[in-house]
Amino acid sequence: MSDCETELVTRAERELIQAFRAHWRRILIRHLDGDRCTEEQAAFLAGSPGARRHLADCFFSYPHACSLAILSEDEVRRCLQPWLRHAAEHVARELDPDDPKWEAALSALVEAPYVTVIEPLGGGDPLVMPYPGTSHAACYDDLYERTAAGCSVGARLFVYWSTGEPFGYSERRSTQAGIRNDFRAGAAEAADDEDWEIDFEDHDEHAVIAHICERMVDDASA
Repeated sequence: MSDCETELVTRAERELIQAFRAHWRRILIRHLDGDRCTEEQAAFLAGSPGARRHLADCFFSYPHACSLAILSEDEVRRCLQPWLRHAAEHVARELDPDDPKWEAALSALVEAPYVTVIEPLGGGDPLVMPYPGTSHAACYDDLYERTAAGCSVGARLFVYWSTGEPFGYSERRSTQAGIRNDFRAGAAEAADDEDWEIDFEDHDEHAVIAHICERMVDDASA
């Protein structure tokens, strides 16, 4: 990485941290103004509407907002360590800091519930996007479009809380169910009749990791 590229990545990291602090301070102010901050529950990955509602209520609760809004820049950097570098490198690679989309991309990453990092199985640079996406970040929001649509052969998908916090056991299982549901709904909408396989890895407490690929068919049994 050249000195110029390193400088852009450092700038993106710094501005992501600043955007994170500003976002959670706005959420806290809304609470103090009497707004319960009931956000769109459909944005959360879970196995049922009740689980989505629970995740949304916890994520945007006053205690959670308060704990995040008071963090220093160094504390935010430590919190976001699981995905911060990936996101900064992606934004620095894809966008010019003078482009209005630069600031919009940074804000979208910290304002969404999740950050996804996608490693295409066919090769290429990792893709880093907020989930759900925004109009400047993705034409299609579902995980099928991100990992398996078109000529894709699948991907390794990392789903992080945008706050960088670890997933509890029940959150992890619920998020895994949500990933399956979101992917299958997207495949059905696209009329994709391929047999996609989704396997999960549990070794990283900060990420729900899914390996998505076409199921291999044994020629002998076909």
